Formats: sequence, C-alpha cells, structure tokens
Amino acid sequence: MWYLIDQAPQGFNIGFLEWLRITEDSLSTSFADWYPSDVETQEVKQLIQWIGQEVPTDLQIYYMCAYPFDRVKNGVSLWAERIERFMRVWVERQRPENWAAERENSLPSPIPVLWPVDCFHRYDTVAFLTEENELAVIHVDSLSAKATPVALGLRNYFLTQVALQILAHELNVEPNWNRLCSHPTIALLSRWPAVDPPRHICLEAGSRIT
Repeated sequence: MWYLIDQAPQGFNIGFLEWLRITEDSLSTSFADWYPSDVETQEVKQLIQWIGQEVPTDLQIYYMCAYPFDRVKNGVSLWAERIERFMRVWVERQRPENWAAERENSLPSPIPVLWPVDCFHRYDTVAFLTEENELAVIHVDSLSAKATPVALGLRNYFLTQVALQILAHELNVEPNWNRLCSHPTIALLSRWPAVDPPRHICLEAGSRIT
C-alpha cells in the first residue's frame, strides 16, 4: 500500500486534504475531524482571536477543512486551560534547583505559539513556527506534558501518519508512533532535522524528563 504515498498531491492545499480523506477510506482510519460544523467554525475563530496572532498559511487551509479539537465542545476554553497547565510543567522542569524566587515568573521570550492540530487525545498534536517560518509538528502527552518531535511541515506530518498506518498494517501491529517512528521511511518523510532541530520550551523541558 506504499503506492498511496506516491499518489499524494504536491504542496499543502485543498487538493492534498481531499486526497487525505480518500486515503482514510483505503486505510480504514481517520486523520482529522473533517467538515467542521458552524459551531466548530466559530470555535476556530475564537481560537484565533484568543491567540491574537496571524494564522500560518497551512493552518488557515487546514482550519477551513477540519476542527482541531475532535468534536469537543468549548474546545477553546478547555484548550486554554490545558496549554496553561502544560506551560507550568515545562517551566518547572527547566527551572534549576537554585532558581531565585524573584525569577518565579521569568519565561524565555518569545515563546512560539502552539497551534492545535488534532487535540484532546492521549497525545495532543500541535505545531509552532520555527525561526525559518516552517511549522514544526509535535506530540504532547496529555498526562505527562512530555513533548516529542513528529514532522516539519503539516504536509509531512500527514504523510508520516499515512506511512504509520501502512507500516502497522504490514507488521500486523498497532499504529504506535513511539514504536514505529524510527522506521527509515517514516523518518525520511518527517523531515525533522537531526542537526539544529526546531527549538521550543516544551521540547527542551521534555529532554530533561527521566
């Protein structure tokens, strides 16, 4: 079934997302919460207003076609609470033992916004803009707040998810990202750089988890 990857349209656009929806049928899975309702569309608008920054182009396209909160009502308010909890954990994990009390509220600045892609699962999929103006897609464990790299670019993220499903089918195992992400094809599709990778407080804090 690897031929499905070869059929993917170039670029990240409506055509690519239509191909992705068709591919879901072939793989008997779902990669996103497609066709947002009017209420969900309003939720996305509230999300953008709450973040207060220009939406990256690829996410503008994605948000027109999918709801990032997986049918969860009041997604924006719940996401705001979750991301605040994550941030407290990440800051705490980066804080040295001799951290001065007066620096309690000191944070690295600026911290790139984490844009939701597919959230309110065990692993939240989010993205942030790198210094090179590319979207870095990562997973955040909803329980531990540990962040792990997934892919550079939304298109590459979805290609890795297609490849994950194909590989799991071939191996007759569950499509577990943590177990299968090191497969050469998936690693190649992800385009996550081994040298000078994208930086974010969540990844730096996650690297200290033991």
